[in-house]
Amino acid sequence: MTNSEIKIVPAAIKLLLLDSITAVLLFASSGTFAWPGPWIILGMDLFYLTVLLVIGMKYFPETVKARSQTRFVHIWDKIAILIYILGFYSGYVIAGLDTRYFLSEVHPLIFAAGIFLYTAGIGITFWVLAANPYATGSSRVQADRNQKVISSGPYRILRHPMYFATILFAIATPLVLESVWAFLPAPLVVCSFIYRCYREDTMLQKSQIQDAPLYLVTIEQRIRRHTFLKPHGPLHRLRDRQHFREHVPGLPGSHRIIPSPAG
Repeated sequence: MTNSEIKIVPAAIKLLLLDSITAVLLFASSGTFAWPGPWIILGMDLFYLTVLLVIGMKYFPETVKARSQTRFVHIWDKIAILIYILGFYSGYVIAGLDTRYFLSEVHPLIFAAGIFLYTAGIGITFWVLAANPYATGSSRVQADRNQKVISSGPYRILRHPMYFATILFAIATPLVLESVWAFLPAPLVVCSFIYRCYREDTMLQKSQIQDAPLYLVTIEQRIRRHTFLKPHGPLHRLRDRQHFREHVPGLPGSHRIIPSPAG
């Protein structure tokens, strides 16, 4: 076993511990093991961990290593993660009680859609890890690793692809657990990451990551081009030029907006 592999063992144990807590909450609150949803979620989580350790250490070891050594340096980041954990774990308990007392009934197609969304979330997560070596679990400017802008992979499309995957998990989990009531804490998860995005952008505006403002403007214009925000006339084109001037360094009136290092 290499030195890098030894360093990620504690992180693997931590993930297994979190899955164990998930299993206890789900099965204890439901009072039964004859519930397919938890087994599917635990199985997919185990698949994620296995692929992360086996394939990840081969193709993007630096990213896996960085995520295994996550350290939180901002109190607001700790608060956001705490809210996220409370949201997810309370959803497990609610889903278990829902199953125990037969409060919800979910159509099999909705159940299948949940599995699809959960699988998509795992796929996007791996895509992010393969594309972004700075995708750690905490929000911080990684000056110690000479952080640069990542504009390939999912970052060609999304501003925060990892957070998008997390929102997919928040939507998919109640569907896989066949519990409508488990959606109650989902807004906590979504709001925690909206708050985290806001604080990240505020923090990163003061950083000195090269080419970041140009990347952000490019992403925004691409999104606008393929959505209802598509420009239709001279006023929109003028607004785009003004927006570009305001955000790209070196032009009069510019200020920096930096893409996220975490998600």
